[in-house]
Amino acid sequence: MYHLTNGKIPIIGVGGIASGDDAFEKLEAGASYLQFYTAFIYHGPPVVSRIKSELSNILKERGYNNIEEVVGNNYKKYLN
Repeated sequence: MYHLTNGKIPIIGVGGIASGDDAFEKLEAGASYLQFYTAFIYHGPPVVSRIKSELSNILKERGYNNIEEVVGNNYKKYLN
């Protein structure tokens, strides 16, 4: 979808997001927003802080300054 919309329409990543790695994968695929109802139900409100912390660490480890740099990056790699 990211490719079809040229990244101009916000995409919500859903399904299977229970960790920072899961969130990062959805962002790289083109998601601008993330929804994790199931993780919230099974792990409660603390899951939000945990995912944010894990995602922040992943961004730092990979040299990103912010989430906007990640969105659609899997697709962008193939354009260059």
